[in-house]
Amino acid sequence: MENIYQVGIGRPENMIFVRDQGASWDLFTLGCYRDVLHWAGSGDVPKDKRELAARQAGFNNPEEIGPYMRTLIAMHRDTMGVAIK
Repeated sequence: MENIYQVGIGRPENMIFVRDQGASWDLFTLGCYRDVLHWAGSGDVPKDKRELAARQAGFNNPEEIGPYMRTLIAMHRDTMGVAIK
């Protein structure tokens, strides 16, 4: 659902990795952006485009996405890294 929304607003899809064995987490996602402004720039997307993308992804509106996603996670960590060239 998150990737459908991401594509709908013109942002890159996240790569989703599902645990096979070992660690206590069950999955993690990896999103790739040019820079921090690209990552933080969804506010530049017009409201009607965000609303349409949210409905296409199965949400009622864009404001519902964050709270819903948090109901699915027991542990959350954000890490930002730089590209290795």
